[in-house]
Amino acid sequence: MTALLLTNNLLFSSQVSGAASRVGMTLRTIASVDNFSDAVNNASVVLIDLSLPGISIVDLMAEARSSTCPPTEIVAFGPHVHEARLQAARDAGCDMVMSQGAFTTAMNDILARAAEWSA
Repeated sequence: MTALLLTNNLLFSSQVSGAASRVGMTLRTIASVDNFSDAVNNASVVLIDLSLPGISIVDLMAEARSSTCPPTEIVAFGPHVHEARLQAARDAGCDMVMSQGAFTTAMNDILARAAEWSA
């Protein structure tokens, strides 16, 4: 069971890694979209940091949904002040879209649910 985290925030990725390991998941973190196509094929849940510069959530969603083994859930999060990016993620069809603070609070539950689905 693998979770994929797209972020360049190393401190935050370590928090998510801890949450993933507590529910028996492996976290794969990538810092750019260059490796997204390959990484998404093996992920049961995808976590996208909308504050990452230069990402197109529409393109990422298209890649994820058309992968050979699409993830069960795609969660996008970002600063609450980036309302346009959060709305773009909703419009692109992300399963969950939330502020980074809300994601930090909910990540244990999100990952535990993904681990259950993958079992």
